Amino acid sequence: MSERTREPGRTAVDRERRSSGQPVKKKRPPQSQGSGTAAKKKRPASAGNKKKPAAKRAAASSRKKARMADDRIRRTSERIGREEDERMSSRDKERARRRQERLRRVRRQKMIMAASVTVIVLCLLTILIIFLSPAKSIVSLSKGDKYAGNEEYDKALEAYQEALEINEKSVRAYRGAAGCYRMKGQIEEAEQILYTGWEKTKDEGILGYYNKLLINEAVEDINAGNCTQTTMDKLNQVLMNDPQNQDALSLRDICKERLSPGEAQ
Repeated sequence: MSERTREPGRTAVDRERRSSGQPVKKKRPPQSQGSGTAAKKKRPASAGNKKKPAAKRAAASSRKKARMADDRIRRTSERIGREEDERMSSRDKERARRRQERLRRVRRQKMIMAASVTVIVLCLLTILIIFLSPAKSIVSLSKGDKYAGNEEYDKALEAYQEALEINEKSVRAYRGAAGCYRMKGQIEEAEQILYTGWEKTKDEGILGYYNKLLINEAVEDINAGNCTQTTMDKLNQVLMNDPQNQDALSLRDICKERLSPGEAQ
């Protein structure tokens, strides 16, 4: 083998191994201490090294997009929450308004029911008074008539007074009480009860009874020769109540004739 075909940096052993077909171990050329650092710095970047900054940028962009998406979701959630709170507040106000309206309706219904019950009770009481009062008055009148028939005039007067307390316009009670007073000789009390009955009832029968008592008293005074101004007053009272009463007119003329000159009017 010529020297031109010799490969530089190959030893004789390497050449023998190569010629015999054995693998030859490559040797690196010796490098100085400073040249290694410089070589490392000047070594061109591999494809893997070029991909690393791009991956970092993509990751940073993804994180940024994720944060932006989270912010949008958070803002949307807050806005939805505010809107829901407003809707809930409106619903609560509407519920409160409807509840107050229901309470007012219930109160009105209760007031109407209470007023209706009160009216019904008053009507029932009025009906009871209307129907029961005459019944009680009739019972008292019956008792008075019974006592008067038995000449128990005091008990009869009490019964007639009970009837008048129930019904102050009971003509029967006024006439019965006047009869009891007359039978007891209490003519003035009889006249008074009859006059009161006339004022309360305006009953012509009571007025006629009253006038009759006055005329009877005048007759007694004239027959006893005791015709005084009091007798004339009784007859004048009868004529005031009944101007056409012939008995009163006749007796007044007689009484005038018998009055003393000093008492005549």
